[in-house]
Amino acid sequence: MTLQAVLFDLNGTIANTDGLHQPIVEQLLLAQNLRLEAGEYRALCPDRSDRACLSALLARRGRSTTADGLDGLLAAKSAALDEALRQQPAPALYPDVAALLARLDAAGLAVGVVAGMALRDAQQVLAHAGLSQAFAAIASAEEAGDPYTLALARLSERSAGSSHLIPSRCLAIEATEIGIAAAHRAGLPVAAVTHRHPLHMLQRQADWAIDRLGELELERLQQAFAQARAGEC
Repeated sequence: MTLQAVLFDLNGTIANTDGLHQPIVEQLLLAQNLRLEAGEYRALCPDRSDRACLSALLARRGRSTTADGLDGLLAAKSAALDEALRQQPAPALYPDVAALLARLDAAGLAVGVVAGMALRDAQQVLAHAGLSQAFAAIASAEEAGDPYTLALARLSERSAGSSHLIPSRCLAIEATEIGIAAAHRAGLPVAAVTHRHPLHMLQRQADWAIDRLGELELERLQQAFAQARAGEC
């Protein structure tokens, strides 16, 4: 087996959590006497980490902030997310998530998550969605270092038989151009799913593009990885 592991983006690929995050960001801005404009969150935030989202929104308004100031905003956002998760239903999973996870498990592949939100927030979202045990490792863009590299290192530590994970033999599943570029920088080929952007846009960036997660054909992927591996020898 040449495909070693699969890493999912969290928001946009596994679950749509924008409905949780946007009201919280709006309240954080109001606390700064700032207003979130119509369409602004969708334009600036879904493809970015929480830190990058808040930085961009503040910069648009000519507001500068220190690293400590941003840390304070992120801590407030995390606390608000905890409260929102207690009061609301679980975030809506995209179609075929559970079925694909079952197929990956049956194939013996290590599976992890990369998230743009803080690590604790990602863990909370997965727990609320009933997926805490589905992933052997989680990494966040808010941590020091590349999140894909961190996720692969954690998978190597925690997954039996995954001690020599090679980025080019692992697959990232992403839903945005920013996410695709991040995975490619870390050396992972990417399958992109059209949860956020149309197929023709993703096809220009990703190695594979699919309309829904259920269309991911593991046998064909294994063949493609095997052929790529043979070409390296």
